[in-house]
Amino acid sequence: MRGGVDFGWTADGGASTGVFAGASGGGSRVNTTAGSVQVVSLTGTIKLP
Repeated sequence: MRGGVDFGWTADGGASTGVFAGASGGGSRVNTTAGSVQVVSLTGTIKLP
C-alpha cells in the first residue's frame, strides 16, 4: 500500500440513532490506496450511554 490520507473523526451522539444515540468519542482514520484497492483503518474510542 502506498499513499495515505489522515482524518480525525468524532462520534456525534446527538445526530446518531440506535445503539449509537448519545454516544461520545473520537479518534483517527487513515485511507490508503494501492491501485484500485482502498483500505480504511479506524482507531479510537466510542463510549456508549
